[in-house]
Amino acid sequence: GATALALLAQVAEPWNLSDPQTETLLEWAARLHEIGLDVSHSQYQKHGAYLLEHADMPGFTREEQRVLSYVVCRHRRKLPVTDAQQLIPPWDVQAEPLVLVLRLAVLLHRGRSSVQLPVIKLAARGRSLTMNFPRGWLKDHALTVADLRQEVEYWKAANLRLRVFDTYSA
Repeated sequence: GATALALLAQVAEPWNLSDPQTETLLEWAARLHEIGLDVSHSQYQKHGAYLLEHADMPGFTREEQRVLSYVVCRHRRKLPVTDAQQLIPPWDVQAEPLVLVLRLAVLLHRGRSSVQLPVIKLAARGRSLTMNFPRGWLKDHALTVADLRQEVEYWKAANLRLRVFDTYSA
């Protein structure tokens, strides 16, 4: 959750995600994104989304559950074609950036390694996000690079440009 919130803090202003409720929903999604594993490992994101949308969850409104379901369903693999228009404002616009932030946080924590991540600098503008890693860090993390390359392709299909660099001096 901490990585997702740190990434969100960097894109909150340019993507109009500064509402405290946005941070809260991202934190919930980060905590609950693997709930579908209790059903099956195969396509667990879809099982998790179903549970989050249809379970009796005291303390959560139906709309909060729909947003959580939307974000969790999209936190891994290919992005489903359905769009956020099914959600009420402001979530019809804000859910997609939350998906991206959660996906990046999950990707960066592949294998649940205890190795601390470097500072990752994000720059958001319109439908574009640039990630900048310390110089040389990506060279030592080939699996993360492969995942990031796939992520670039997933988001290209969703008409969002994701660019990844390792150019800043730590």
